[in-house]
Amino acid sequence: MTKVSVTEAARLAGIARSYFYKRYIDSGEISIERDMRGNPLVDVSEIMRVFGELKGQVEDTSRTQQRTEDDTSNSHEDAIVLRAELSACREILRVRETEVERLVAEVGWLREQVAQQRLLTGPDTKRRWWWPW
Repeated sequence: MTKVSVTEAARLAGIARSYFYKRYIDSGEISIERDMRGNPLVDVSEIMRVFGELKGQVEDTSRTQQRTEDDTSNSHEDAIVLRAELSACREILRVRETEVERLVAEVGWLREQVAQQRLLTGPDTKRRWWWPW
């Protein structure tokens, strides 16, 4: 059957959207599906199963079909934009990884310098002024 948004489903059931979520969706009494964008959709048969008679009219399926086609074209454009963003994020990640490698090498060099300083000024090399030999 036709799938509608949660807002439309609540309108068809004749109850508030927030109550529809709390009482029926969160409790699992009415199942939802997700469209390509992740928006929740409710099957009209689910509403009829729980509420029996519908309070409002179901929206025209041709409008729903047109909206699905628009979503498909928008999802193609979204995919192009997301690929570009992913490419940019990978480049930023590559730069940051290079910077981290450089910093790790620098920290290693600094640790070596500190170790050499300790060797030069260790407790065995210190002379006491009052000791005769």
